[in-house]
Amino acid sequence: MTRATGGGLIGAGALILTGAFSARFTTAAAIAGTVVYLGFGLGRLVSTAVDGSPGSSLILAAVVELGLGAACAVPLLRR
Repeated sequence: MTRATGGGLIGAGALILTGAFSARFTTAAAIAGTVVYLGFGLGRLVSTAVDGSPGSSLILAAVVELGLGAACAVPLLRR
């Protein structure tokens, strides 16, 4: 299961990177980045609420993911 998730993340990362350099893929990249990063960040928040506080590295990861997800959402909200 872990490999399948990693493959999906590589695909999303490739799309996000492509969207950074090609206007044709910008909207799709912003959507992918928003869904992936906010999904992981919000999932970590739910996990924290259910399972208790994780280590500091996972808290930092959640903060970074939520920040990146919000940054990806900005161009979508400005439309």
